[in-house]
Amino acid sequence: AIEAVSEIKEFLPDIFDIIDGDFDKATEKQLVRVHEPLYIDRVLSRIPLEENAIHHATQFTQEERLSQEHDTFVSHRSFDAALYAAGAVCHAVDLISKENSKCRFAFCAVRPPGHHAGKCGHTSAETSQGYCIINNIAVGAKHALEVYGLSLIHI
Repeated sequence: AIEAVSEIKEFLPDIFDIIDGDFDKATEKQLVRVHEPLYIDRVLSRIPLEENAIHHATQFTQEERLSQEHDTFVSHRSFDAALYAAGAVCHAVDLISKENSKCRFAFCAVRPPGHHAGKCGHTSAETSQGYCIINNIAVGAKHALEVYGLSLIHI
């Protein structure tokens, strides 16, 4: 995907820019605006320490019980990847929201996705978490509301 976007950028250099890895991980403060600390702790407890191990991720409903559908697996680097994905969205919000910014739009090509991750686990009506660990877009939206005092977010 990056290669295709890079080719388009050659023809439209003033339209957009590619930022690859020039941002921080989302912080705990940013995460708890969206997810319960207990959920974050439970996800962390499921992350394997061994390099080659793969575990089922936390699949909690509002009642905090494990779902029978184990479609979300994690390795020792999964939580870091999720933190970077959420951090990329917050960075995009910063680029757009800072005073005198020339950036008006952003697209974050991040994995894992995040749209199925609710406050305490998967969203209330879902039976699976769809590979989502942290709700990246919700973290970014809350970041925009809290840091920049926005009252309306279009997603």
